[in-house]
Parts: sequence; structure tokens; C-alpha cells
Amino acid sequence: MAATGFRAICGCLTIAAEPTQARDTAAYWPASRMFGVAFGKVRAAYPGIRLLVPEYGLSRTAADTTGAGRAHTVREHVTWLRQQNDVDAIAYWNNWAEFELGDPPPEATAWRDLQVGTT
Repeated sequence: MAATGFRAICGCLTIAAEPTQARDTAAYWPASRMFGVAFGKVRAAYPGIRLLVPEYGLSRTAADTTGAGRAHTVREHVTWLRQQNDVDAIAYWNNWAEFELGDPPPEATAWRDLQVGTT
């Protein structure tokens, strides 16, 4: 087992998206920037490995006062992740207030709709 390393034990690799990106930019990052760069490096280093995104989170940009932009971006990110054949799961991370998906604003509705397949 020791010779085969992490891949033999887990069979997958977790990827944590950078949840603080929105505080530093005027717009939300597209999925290709949020995930694509890291995924490309992991795929090159570990061909065929399965991927998980256990700590996806997105804080609102200052310009997104209603949360509609964040809701739209969450939908786009999850749609992109679902199109990746090697991504098995994504979980939302909301341990800090700025990442919480308040209920009923559009972000919580978007995430809930994605879970039940209506988006």
C-alpha cells in the first residue's frame, strides 16, 4: 500500500475552490478560472483520478447587492462541474457569514434548485 500512495487509498482527490475570490474582484470568476486551472494540474499529475469539490463557496461581490449575480454564477459553476466526467461531487461551504446562502434570496434558491435538478 505505501508504494501506491494516496491514489490507492482514496481513489479520488479533493479540490477546494478558492472561496474568497469574489472579495478581490469586481466580477465573479468563470468556472474555467475558478476550477479549470487546478483541475488541469491535478489531471496532468494524476491521470484518471476522480475529483471532488468539498468546499465550494462564493461570497457576493460588492456590486451584486441582490445576490442575483452570485446565484447565476453558482448555476454556471455547477453546470460546468457536472460537465466534467471526472468530478463526482460538489458541496457548498458556508462556515463564514459572507459565504452563507441566505434564505430566501436567489443564491439559496439556486443551490436548492440545483440539488433537486430544477436548474
